[in-house]
Amino acid sequence: MRMVFILLRLTNQMFSTGFAGLFLHAHKN
Repeated sequence: MRMVFILLRLTNQMFSTGFAGLFLHAHKN
């Protein structure tokens, strides 16, 4: 159960950073 929670947190963090990077990249152009 704990492993699933860690995996979910990692995925959420990766999604957040990826979305932020995409947003910044879109505004850069």
